[in-house]
Amino acid sequence: MWLHRHKKKTRAKYWSVLVIPERASDSRRDWRVPKWTVKAGVLTVLILAVSVGLLVWDYMFLRSLRAVNAELLAINQNQAEEIGELKSVSAFLQEKMSQVQELDDEVRERITLVGDGKAQTEERLLVSSRDIQESLPSGITRTLSLPDESGENLMPDSLEELKQELEEMNRMMTNQIESLNQLKSDVEKEIVYESALPNRMPMEGKLSSPFGNRDNPTGSGIKFHEGIDIANRSGTSIEAAGDGVVTYVGYRSGWGNMVIVSHGFGYVSQYAHCQKTLVEIGEQVKKGQKVATCGATGNTTGSHLHFGVAKDGKWVDPLSVLK
Repeated sequence: MWLHRHKKKTRAKYWSVLVIPERASDSRRDWRVPKWTVKAGVLTVLILAVSVGLLVWDYMFLRSLRAVNAELLAINQNQAEEIGELKSVSAFLQEKMSQVQELDDEVRERITLVGDGKAQTEERLLVSSRDIQESLPSGITRTLSLPDESGENLMPDSLEELKQELEEMNRMMTNQIESLNQLKSDVEKEIVYESALPNRMPMEGKLSSPFGNRDNPTGSGIKFHEGIDIANRSGTSIEAAGDGVVTYVGYRSGWGNMVIVSHGFGYVSQYAHCQKTLVEIGEQVKKGQKVATCGATGNTTGSHLHFGVAKDGKWVDPLSVLK
């Protein structure tokens, strides 16, 4: 009984390997391999297989990760370059916007010098300013405050949207600058016109004779009066009614000492019966500049200024021009 159990126990611990030769003369070979050795071998093979599998998986994963990282790096570099370019364009547009504001301020300042056309010019400037505000893209704040090179918080289409907004802003501000420059030119012309227009009262005093038909003060009958008479004491300052160039200074029969100023835009002003003239032919004068003094030279009944205004070669009522 003990022997039987022992043999059974022995067979349970070993694997037998029997090699039988082809020739009967050769001896057979028999190996006994402990079962634990086989089990350990199988376990080792399994462990090696799992390890190799894990290594292969790690390698493939890392390779894929490197490819993704390389792609993301390329995208980030492209975004950084685009953002850098957009920042340069944004800085350019901010400078351009400052130029628009400077032009706007300059035109507003010049408008204060405009007379009759001031209201219309201000309305044009108001419309121009309103147009630039309404034309600003909705993303102007974001556009002029671009993110850093990381592109954080940018949606995939954000850069393209920013490009389109910047292009629109550039187009809009270019048009605005052109519009303001044209408005500035118009204002300058209006200022020149307003300065040249002989609409300033040349001398204080009493209106003693109006424009048009009147009784001849030095003769008889009715005589057409080509200007207005302003009475005042001799020596009272006579001032140019507008900017212009002196085209005549001298004594003329009936008119006495006289100054004629050409203002351009078809206007000419006349200052007659002067006591003394203070300018020379060819001299440029400014509105309000003293050109003569009041007197009673020529055909006159007393000290006064004869002030005449001609438009396109025809005498007109000075009161229709004076402020």
